[in-house]
Amino acid sequence: MISYYHMMIFIIIIHCIVNFDTLVNRHYQYDTPVGKCFRMFVIGVIPLYVIDGLWGFFYLYRIRIPLMITSFFYFMMLAITVLLWIRLIYIRFSQITLYLIICYYSGIVYFLFTLVILVINIFNPIVFSVDQQGMYHIYLFRAVLLIIQSILFFASSLYLLHLMKIVDKNMHLHILARAMFGLIMAVMLLLHMTYVPAPFYSIGCLIATCCYYKFIVENLKDDHYQELDRLLRREQEYKKQINNIELIANTDPLTGVKSARAYSEAISEIDDLILKDKLQEFGVIVFDVNNLKSTNDKYGHKMGDILLMTAARTIIKYFTDNDLYRIGGDEFVVMLKGKQFTNRKMILADFETEIENNVKNKGVIIASGISIYRPRQDTCYRLIFERADLRMYDCKALLKVMEQSYH
Repeated sequence: MISYYHMMIFIIIIHCIVNFDTLVNRHYQYDTPVGKCFRMFVIGVIPLYVIDGLWGFFYLYRIRIPLMITSFFYFMMLAITVLLWIRLIYIRFSQITLYLIICYYSGIVYFLFTLVILVINIFNPIVFSVDQQGMYHIYLFRAVLLIIQSILFFASSLYLLHLMKIVDKNMHLHILARAMFGLIMAVMLLLHMTYVPAPFYSIGCLIATCCYYKFIVENLKDDHYQELDRLLRREQEYKKQINNIELIANTDPLTGVKSARAYSEAISEIDDLILKDKLQEFGVIVFDVNNLKSTNDKYGHKMGDILLMTAARTIIKYFTDNDLYRIGGDEFVVMLKGKQFTNRKMILADFETEIENNVKNKGVIIASGISIYRPRQDTCYRLIFERADLRMYDCKALLKVMEQSYH
C-alpha cells in the first residue's frame, strides 16, 4: 500500500512534465476556447492526483477523519473531471451534433447528483464509510457513481467514433484521440469499481492525457507551425507586392526614371540631413527639354513622348538612372552624390558637348543648371534647387540663341 501514494507522486510529476507546455504556454490561456478548456482539464486533474495520493496515505495508516474528508473530495473531483472532459468535447464539437450537447448537460446533472449523494452520505453512508478503527467500507452508490461516469465516458467515445464517418478526414486523428481518452477512462473506472486500493482512475487520467497530448496537442503544434509558415510566406508575398507597388509608384511610366513621388521622398531625406548637419558633398542639376511644346503641337504627343524618352536616355548616358528624377512635363533633376559629385565638372562638360552637337545636328536639346550644397548657408533643399533652376534658364536661353544661329 505504500506504493499507492508513492505512485501518485510519480503520476503528478509525469503529468506536469508531459503537460508543461499546456500549463505555462499563454496560447492555452488566452488563444482558443478549446485550448483554454484543455488547459483547465489538465489543471483540474492535479488536485485529483493530490487528493488520491493523500487518500492512499490515510488509508494505509487508518487515519479516520482525514480519510473521510479525502474520500468526500475524491468523489467530487471524479465528477469534476468528467464534467471538464465532456465540456472539452462539447466546446469542440457542439456545432456538429445535438447529442454531445445532451452529454454535456448530463455531465452537469451528474455533478449535482454526486454532490447530493455525498451530502446524504455524511448522515447515512450509502457510498463509503470509515469506522472507528479507520477501516474503509464501500456501499452500493459507490458502484452507481462509478458506473454512471463510465457510461458517460463510454457513450461520448462511441459517438465520437461515429462522427468519424461524417466529418472530414483531417479531423479523424483528433476525434480518435478523444474517443480513446474516453474509452481508457471508462475501462479504468470499471477496474476501480472492482478493486479499491489501487489508483486506477488516476492512472487512466495520466495515460489518457498523455495520449491526448501526443495525438492532438503535438498535432496542433505542427498545424500551428504550418500556419505560421503559411502566414510568413503570405507576408513575404505581401511585402513583395508592396515593394512592386512602391517601385511602380516611384517610377515614371514614360521614361522609366524615378517619378515625382520618389523625388518628394528624396527631398524629405535631404532636408532631414541638412537639419541634422549631416549632408556632405551634394549637388543638384536641373534639366529642361527644349522644344517639347512645339513638338507636341506640330507632330503630336506621341512624338513629344519620344522626345522625352530620348532626353532621359541622353541624361542616363552620363548620370545614373538611380539619381535621375522626372519632376514635371519636361523637367528632370539629378542629385549628385559620391563619384558623380566628385566628377561632376568632367561629366557635365561631356554632357554639354553632346548637347551642343545636338544643336548643330537637330538632335534632342536639353538645358542644364548645376548648384552645389553650401553648408550652414543652405538651410533646405529648395535653396539649392532654386540656384540650379536659375542657371538652367540661363542655359536654356543660350541654347535658343545657338539654335537660331545654326538654323
